[in-house]
Amino acid sequence: MVIEKEVVMENTQPHEVEGMQLTSETYAHHQRNRFRCRNCDTEFCAECGYSPYHLGQTCAGHRQHTTARCCRFCDAVLLDTKKKRNVCSTPACQQLGAKVCHKLLSCGHVCHGLKRHCISCLQEGCRKHTVKQTKSDFCTICYTEELAAQPCVELLCGHVFHYDCLKSRLDKKWQGARVTFGFLNCPMCGEEINCPALSADLTEWLDFRDEVRRRAALRMAHDGLSKCTAITDASSRYFRRPLQYGDEMLCYYQCFKCKKPYFGGLKHCEEMRGDDEGRFDPSDLVCGACIPNEDLKLCRIHGTDFIEYKCKFCCNIAQWYCWGSTHFCTACHQMQEAGNYITKKRREDLPKCPGRKKCPLKIDHPPNGVEFALGCAVCRRSISN
Repeated sequence: MVIEKEVVMENTQPHEVEGMQLTSETYAHHQRNRFRCRNCDTEFCAECGYSPYHLGQTCAGHRQHTTARCCRFCDAVLLDTKKKRNVCSTPACQQLGAKVCHKLLSCGHVCHGLKRHCISCLQEGCRKHTVKQTKSDFCTICYTEELAAQPCVELLCGHVFHYDCLKSRLDKKWQGARVTFGFLNCPMCGEEINCPALSADLTEWLDFRDEVRRRAALRMAHDGLSKCTAITDASSRYFRRPLQYGDEMLCYYQCFKCKKPYFGGLKHCEEMRGDDEGRFDPSDLVCGACIPNEDLKLCRIHGTDFIEYKCKFCCNIAQWYCWGSTHFCTACHQMQEAGNYITKKRREDLPKCPGRKKCPLKIDHPPNGVEFALGCAVCRRSISN
């Protein structure tokens, strides 16, 4: 074996090595005893033979650390040997210690789960280690700490994450304005999250997803999408999968005021928004029931799901609803698609209503540039038929 002395160049901070601040004693030990094999690149201590080299510790300090009781979270040596639990006195570790399970598993290793929510053993090499991750693996949500550094939860699919990281993922829900449900799936395998420790949070969002899908099914039946080629063609990936097709093609948003889901257009309309799709004001996302309109009477049969609107930009009935906030007639929608962004025009530059007698809608309504609801489309069509 060819050995070379590990040399560290002096700098303005001679006691800093690989980002770690060393005392004069541990720095001198590092300079004398850290060696690397030229053949296999293994680093080791020339004094005690330990590999890899125990950076930041002398041999005596390293022996004390490996044999002493250490905090299960920060790995600091516990000075109070009478402590029943391996948790140091720092506020952060005490807070984690109040949430973590302190039981020993049947294999004899400590549980890294929450209180009352034990998980499988994470000790590598243990005969009862059945999950694919170990306690030294990083949490694949935060990627900043090992699993053992915080209380963890184990999903039904077998993957393990920090409890706080997974809880934060659920709290942040979807990214952007459009409702999506990828946050309800395991970050590693994509299976739906099943975790008793987070049952309350999951139940809330699973119920919300079921309501979105119920409304989507009604919308697809109303618009004739439930019998489209994508669902009836055996070669389509949506063949006999209307729920998945609705999730993919219909846009639903959460109302800023009532927090309920509402239909907001088709997915392809997102591509013609004409601005940065990642920037939106949540207060602009308001369902039909919450848009101020003193003359609007909500349908007792269909609620707000099929409320019909005038085009925001002219005096025609809207056929398109985009981004959860804007109604277009077909002509104005085509202008937007062509890049003639009518949404960027000032209100005074929009067509003026010629008055009730000449208005195509034959009603009094606010000036163009303002959202305005006309009533239930399903009931209106039923009456006309």
